Amino acid sequence: MIRNRERMPWHDIDVEAFAMANNLPKTLRALICAREFFNLVKRKDGRDEFVHSYRVAQILIFHRIFSDDILAAGLLHDVPENINLGLLDNIREGFGENIELMVFILTRRENEDIRFYFARISEDSVTILAKLADRLHNLRNMTKNLGKDDFFTERRLSDQIEETWEYLVPMAVRAGEIDCQHREVIVEIHEELLRSLADAEWAMLNFK
Repeated sequence: MIRNRERMPWHDIDVEAFAMANNLPKTLRALICAREFFNLVKRKDGRDEFVHSYRVAQILIFHRIFSDDILAAGLLHDVPENINLGLLDNIREGFGENIELMVFILTRRENEDIRFYFARISEDSVTILAKLADRLHNLRNMTKNLGKDDFFTERRLSDQIEETWEYLVPMAVRAGEIDCQHREVIVEIHEELLRSLADAEWAMLNFK
């Protein structure tokens, strides 16, 4: 059992209310589009795909990311990869080239070498930020549900832990060592990710 099962503070963030209060029209549109794109789409773990995208946006807001473009990209980041790469064109038409580029960078193509994928993400502090939030939610979800069914297996969690240590942690460390945009938030989410890695490794050791 994972040691830390408490409800995370970002779970209480109402993304729609936040976007309305802070005049973030792209985030509001991205919420609508993500719901439509992910209508009836389930993740491999059986949960609604939209839930993950929403959690990524909540994590970013909790860590003081109030950029309309970044939040919209966070909500849309899995659309091309999990539905259809052609939807990048829809994202460009509806949200502009900047958000399309962020989503493009975050989208892993079928059979793409994982090293190339993370190398692409590491070139931009914004995509590093989004990927850290993405992994933070995925890792916590995998850890807290370990052994729940045939998806939440030791092998899958072990692979995610290994990948996080090999690619995401060094990427976050390098970004934290230079004076890049969003450096402070990258460091914060990196520290949260390290705590979640510790929880994941503890869960693996104690899984029965």
